[in-house]
Amino acid sequence: MYHVAIISENRILLKQVYEMMEDTALLRIHIVPFSMDAYEVFYQNHTDIVILDTSVFLPYDNILEQLKQCQWNYHVLLLHEGTPEFAPSHNTFWLVKDKLSPELFHEIFLAIQKATISVRKENTLITLDWYDEHTFSIHPDAYHLLYIKLFHSQSQFNPAVYNAFLAIISDYCTPNVIFHTDSELLIYISRSDIKKSFNFPLISQIIFQNLGLKTCLLYEKNINWRKFYDTCMKLKAHQCFSYFLSGELCSLSDLQQNRIPAVYKDLKKQYMLLLEAILKNDLPGSKHLLQDLYLHVIKPSYDFPTREYIRLQLYFLHYLLTKKPLIFHFFSVEDELAYLLNSRLLNPYPYPSARIQELLGTAVLTIYSRYETTISLEGIAEELSLNKIYLNRLFKECFGLTVLEALQILRLLHAKFFLLNSDKKVADIGKDNGFLDAGYFGSFFRKSTGYTPLEFRMKREDEKEMENLYAGIMAI
Repeated sequence: MYHVAIISENRILLKQVYEMMEDTALLRIHIVPFSMDAYEVFYQNHTDIVILDTSVFLPYDNILEQLKQCQWNYHVLLLHEGTPEFAPSHNTFWLVKDKLSPELFHEIFLAIQKATISVRKENTLITLDWYDEHTFSIHPDAYHLLYIKLFHSQSQFNPAVYNAFLAIISDYCTPNVIFHTDSELLIYISRSDIKKSFNFPLISQIIFQNLGLKTCLLYEKNINWRKFYDTCMKLKAHQCFSYFLSGELCSLSDLQQNRIPAVYKDLKKQYMLLLEAILKNDLPGSKHLLQDLYLHVIKPSYDFPTREYIRLQLYFLHYLLTKKPLIFHFFSVEDELAYLLNSRLLNPYPYPSARIQELLGTAVLTIYSRYETTISLEGIAEELSLNKIYLNRLFKECFGLTVLEALQILRLLHAKFFLLNSDKKVADIGKDNGFLDAGYFGSFFRKSTGYTPLEFRMKREDEKEMENLYAGIMAI
């Protein structure tokens, strides 16, 4: 199948040329009535043939210069009146408007098809190291790459499911399997082997209908064959983002553009609402707010720091309420949320009395909202009109930590987070998280982690080490 873009601001000419396209099964035609949209349509659809009216409002030579930015094989048919301004090149041809006919276009497309088939006989071997080594061949063409991930055991890629799925999508294209595991499938499709009915929303619908809703499709379309290996490597590096994509269709290009910014002050405000509901033992409100955080903040963000920021808060709160660490190891947003909704985090906390619940709830909220400041045990006790020794004893009896220990742990966790996820100066990170003395921040951090703040930050340059740091970032 060939993508054809017809570019003209003359609606009558557009209709005339469109009606001359004979083989609609072979051609997918894109009508471009505004010349300013020419390059975008050309690029988005990886167009094979451009039919360009030279009398368009935007000078056609500007459009040709824009097209040259794209490194794939394409042909340009220039429609003109009178004498051409320059001789045709290897991929640019002149056509006189009043001599257009279906026969002429048919002859031209046959010639282009023959030339394209000849070029595509030149095969190139690619060896891809993804789980194991996989060697396959491609030819000069444009390709689509599809990565499918299953998140549930009820519909794994066993032989029956695997073969049935490939048989269904074979009605729309010729899938070439690079590899598959019980839960993953990587396919590439030559664009010359797809049918007109092929599109990614349709393929995702087939996937969800046959493999279940807890499935994701991560893809990249119109890959130049020279960049195919690099795109595979980029996709491999981004396969971990499938955590955000259960039940979704997403292109690799879209994945690299976060849909919401990681604005941590806003995240803190949202988390504080959840924290207040949990401390009040408001189970319905807590579940609603937790679902909102995961499904409407974390999931659409495609942003691991956003997730880690929320995890950090939940980890500390879980430790405070249960004296046990909260282990995060989940394959999707939905799996993690389901676990948290049924965890001890949302169990009613057994406060000795309603009065003590109110006092300690206010103390915890104060610690969370003002850990970046110089707030101390004395300050919190004064705000609650309590004796500081009495407050500290209550806090220790209920949560197993003193107020100062809770403050310092929370400050340390946030300092770790921003060392890994920002480029702020080390001293500023300490100051912004309640450590006003840079020397004390450095010595406290090293005593607590075994690293200086700068050594800890340098670990993020090592991808494997970064995984370990994220796994242990919340260690208390």
